[in-house]
Amino acid sequence: MLIRTPARWSRRSGVAAVELALLLPTVLVPILFGIWEVGRLVQIQQIVENSAREGGRQASTAKYTEDQIKEAVRDYLSNAGMPVTQTAGVYNVTVTVTVTNYPPTPTSPLPNPSAPDTDPSNCNQNDDIKIDVSYPLKDVRYLASNFFTTDSTKLNASWVWRCVRDLPVSVPTSIPQQLIP
Repeated sequence: MLIRTPARWSRRSGVAAVELALLLPTVLVPILFGIWEVGRLVQIQQIVENSAREGGRQASTAKYTEDQIKEAVRDYLSNAGMPVTQTAGVYNVTVTVTVTNYPPTPTSPLPNPSAPDTDPSNCNQNDDIKIDVSYPLKDVRYLASNFFTTDSTKLNASWVWRCVRDLPVSVPTSIPQQLIP
């Protein structure tokens, strides 16, 4: 039976501390900061997606103009704690609104998109309304590291909604007669 002697054990007593001292700043801390930064990236992407969804939801009612939709998206981002800045009349957030009209054609039962419009208040029922939002990542990232992103990296989100503008409804005032067999 082998018995470990205290002298032999004491020679290796500092190895674990030295390994930790070498690994902590070179491996473990960057991994922790990477997890933290990727988590922030996912959080901001979700907020940008939700802002595009909110803009599409409001545009689908056909009650708001393009500028009002853009302002609603910027308000959503601002209320979520993301900086929305304006420099020389240009916002750091890019919002585009595209309405695709689908007029029926007598020769084709499938929709035939016409030239896209940008004003959702002019849409007809069942027209597609696409909201695109682009937000610069450099305005919200925690770390200034450029390992997997650059200063020009943008987070993009798109949502397509159908216009649900109400069609006029006519209600008959007379009671239909009963069918007699």
